[in-house]
Amino acid sequence: MIRKFLLASAVVIICNQTSFAYNTEATHAILMDFDTGAVLFSKMADQPMVPSSMSKLMTAYVVFQALRDGRITEDSMFMVSDNAFRHGGPNSSLMFLERGQLVSVADLLKGIIVVSGNDAAMTLAENIAGTEAEFVKMMNLQAAELGLRNSNFMNSTGLHHNEQVMSARDLAVLSKALMRDFPEHMPLFVITEFEFNRVRQSNRNHLLFSIPAQAEGLKTGHTRRGGFGLVGAARSRDGTRRLIMVINGLRTQPLRARESLAMMTYGMRQFDNYTLFQDEHVFDNVQVFMGDTRSVAIIAADGPIVATLPRATRRTIDVTIEYIEPIKAPVMRGETIGILRITHPEMEQAQLHSLTVQRDVGKIGFFRRLWITALFYMGKL
Repeated sequence: MIRKFLLASAVVIICNQTSFAYNTEATHAILMDFDTGAVLFSKMADQPMVPSSMSKLMTAYVVFQALRDGRITEDSMFMVSDNAFRHGGPNSSLMFLERGQLVSVADLLKGIIVVSGNDAAMTLAENIAGTEAEFVKMMNLQAAELGLRNSNFMNSTGLHHNEQVMSARDLAVLSKALMRDFPEHMPLFVITEFEFNRVRQSNRNHLLFSIPAQAEGLKTGHTRRGGFGLVGAARSRDGTRRLIMVINGLRTQPLRARESLAMMTYGMRQFDNYTLFQDEHVFDNVQVFMGDTRSVAIIAADGPIVATLPRATRRTIDVTIEYIEPIKAPVMRGETIGILRITHPEMEQAQLHSLTVQRDVGKIGFFRRLWITALFYMGKL
């Protein structure tokens, strides 16, 4: 059964402003709401691209996992191999490690996150997995577990390799996973400068300087083939919303700074999150076959239901619930029996939520089941 709801009351609260078309000079881009997962803008978001140093976000994710699992600590000292010392060449981003130096995991993490040091990434990879090749296997395994559909890693650094690719959407999904799974490490991504071996370097993420009170990182990237890119995250001024953006393929660093600020400003000004249904909202009552009650209320499994909508829109969003009736007892609260679907003309994809029964429903006794079955086959039910 499919039922549709018209939420005129939910749209009335939206401001009467004039929306405007948005675009970017980036070749690949995506703008996503952290809480709802709604995509506010996309451009070639699922096409594999050269991720450059933005792929170090996966390096960081694997290191954070090793820390959480207790395989290493932030005080663990890792030795810089000759390979890591020489890695990247004269034009590479470096932490400026010295051959044979012992460096803490804490400093190496700052080295890859703040200054994008390829030598730091290589040192972490070799010491955690034995070789970079083995560490890369861990990266690809984690990518599969996170559902990154258009990503493949060949190194821990992001240095150009024809087979090292990610999509803008994959980078956004990975960034959301980092922010969700490892909030204790997020302060690393807002450090604006880092000094090591008497070399002081600044973070290249322009958002940290243009909106310092709101920015949350995450990572810049640049190679000759990939162009200039950025994975950025920021909170709204009132702290109620978080956005994640990815841009790549820009020609210059100043253009990256301008485009990243413009996209984040667009997302904050033109959209907002609206609560459509409160927690435990009853969408319908569904018949129960062989249950100790004839019907039961169905609710969203993850209420309250919040949607990200353009502030300027006055169009009615479509909300439908889909389920097969009757459901067969027994059924437990939390068991999915249907889908809540929210669509809007300006939403890239539908927002889906699982529907479940509001309470447990048991099965009736044996003899009553026999009687109901007999009535069913006699056509009296």
